Amino acid sequence: MVSRANKFLILGSVVCVSWVMLSSSIVFAATPESSVEDRLQRIERIIENPVLLQLSRRLGEQQREIQDLQDQIDYLKRDLRKINRVADKRYKENDDRLSHLENATEDLANQVPVVDEKIENDALVSEIDSNERYDDGVGGEKNPQKEMKKIMGSDASASTLTPVKTHPATSKEQATYQLAFALIKKGQYDASIQAFQSFLNRYPNSELASNSAYWMGEAHYIQKDNQAALKAFNVVIKRYPSSSKTADAMLRAGDCLENLKQLKKAKNMYNQLITLHSGTSAAEKAIKRLEKL
Repeated sequence: MVSRANKFLILGSVVCVSWVMLSSSIVFAATPESSVEDRLQRIERIIENPVLLQLSRRLGEQQREIQDLQDQIDYLKRDLRKINRVADKRYKENDDRLSHLENATEDLANQVPVVDEKIENDALVSEIDSNERYDDGVGGEKNPQKEMKKIMGSDASASTLTPVKTHPATSKEQATYQLAFALIKKGQYDASIQAFQSFLNRYPNSELASNSAYWMGEAHYIQKDNQAALKAFNVVIKRYPSSSKTADAMLRAGDCLENLKQLKKAKNMYNQLITLHSGTSAAEKAIKRLEKL
């Protein structure tokens, strides 16, 4: 048991401590400037802590790195949008060409009976062999097959590419053209080039001759032989200027010249296309090509 004297002693101690604490509060309240200065000094000591300074520097570096990464992401997004636009444009052009190809095939299929692949290949070989054995005509007239070979050869020049008068395609010409066209549709580009060349040699005055020259150029273009493709497209442009394929041939000729780094000639070709065939889809594409050159 705690004695009564001890209780009074404890109570007195509590009162003294309380009085000291109350006095301290009064003193600090009476000197607010000293209290604020002490608090500022404590804050300064905390701020000047080397650990905090190091953490602050690392935080700043990380923020800069994050900003750099964000800038790189923005650049990549912009490049991706640009690539997607170009890819969409090329896809639409290829889709238009394939649609045109399919429509032309369907039209010819209504006129020519379908034959199996073996008969097609045998017929093409027979065509090529007969062209090789074809001799000059009587009376010193020029052989049209040899003339076309000269035009399509390495010695082709603007003087040899003169306009010719064409006649409606006969049923035999349509059948021969259909055989060659079936090869390019199947992706047999080398065989289709040989077949279209055979058609040009045999029927240079057929209204389908310009189509044969054009698709021969397309086959070369797909195989990235821009020089050979350009010669074929020039045959369409120079010899068959009234053909429905002339505008497309001029567009492709400009593409070949651009790929061959002959940019001045490419621009001239695109400008001629726009002038001579304004309003066509080929002319609209040429305008877009010029904007990029």
